[in-house]
Amino acid sequence: LRSVKDGRLDRAYDFMPARYQQDVDQLLHEFARKMDTGTWEKLFATLQKGATVLRQQKALLLDGLTQPGREAELELISKNWDGLVDAFDVLLHSEISDLERLKSARMAEFLESTANPLFAELRALSAATGPNAIDQLSEVQVEIVEEMPERAVMLITGPNQAEPTETVFVVVEGKWVPESVASTWDDGVAAIRQRLQQLTPESMAAQKSLIEQTLTVADNSFEQMLKAKKPEELHAAAFPLLLQGMQLQEQLQQPVAPLDGVTVIITTELDEDVQTKLLQDMEKLTDRPEEAIYLLSPGGGETTITLRPVQDPVAFAEKLTFAKTKVVDVNRRVVRITVE
Repeated sequence: LRSVKDGRLDRAYDFMPARYQQDVDQLLHEFARKMDTGTWEKLFATLQKGATVLRQQKALLLDGLTQPGREAELELISKNWDGLVDAFDVLLHSEISDLERLKSARMAEFLESTANPLFAELRALSAATGPNAIDQLSEVQVEIVEEMPERAVMLITGPNQAEPTETVFVVVEGKWVPESVASTWDDGVAAIRQRLQQLTPESMAAQKSLIEQTLTVADNSFEQMLKAKKPEELHAAAFPLLLQGMQLQEQLQQPVAPLDGVTVIITTELDEDVQTKLLQDMEKLTDRPEEAIYLLSPGGGETTITLRPVQDPVAFAEKLTFAKTKVVDVNRRVVRITVE
């Protein structure tokens, strides 16, 4: 808490055990190895042009934020604008912008060299909207109510919190970690690794054209925004970007299964016992049950299960005899079902 309040994200990150930090670095490196280089370079080139718009069109952008009675806020935003853009520019030229550099990057070093300055600028800018959670960290009260060599129970009371929250900490490799983190860390890392395994040239091809189309629209919008002389010209230039962004978000939220698998969306959230039973049944329906791999994601009123290996999603759907209704999207390899 003290480290975050002091703006030292790298020191706050060091609360994590060395193995956890190693897991984070390895996931970053694996992502860098699998990501399409051309798409990544185009993404950051477009973002860098966006930063140029923020720098060169500061006056027009601030003019668009002008509202009666909020002059003091606008003055504070204006005061911190250049520092924020500078920090954003550093981020866009840091190791995350270059997949080759990202293949050997360390999160701790990135937080110290890049994230800390950006965090400081964001924090200063956020002051325009009043007290924020970072500044209120000094108000957090922590009380140890039970302590043993490998386990401790703490009462944590945040600002504007009537009752304290009881949190259990355990020791992992000499570091005190919330028990909720320690008990789920390995499964969480395994789930991310499984998702990264699905990041193949074939799976990326399904999204690449859409992403590159969006980046082209963004690049063109930024070009027109740089030419704008009036606020209304700036707004008109930004409109295609806003529209394309909304369309991209909507399309990317639609699940896509790996080419050797199928994604089943159940139109309700299931309790743990039902999930376990369904997974056992579905694993038997894959092409090679002894090699079956699954990824389960409940939330948003639905339960999403991705299974491999499955070559034919239509044939797989026909085997789901327990489903009340089912709709197959062959291109996305997605089966949406309802159950009793």
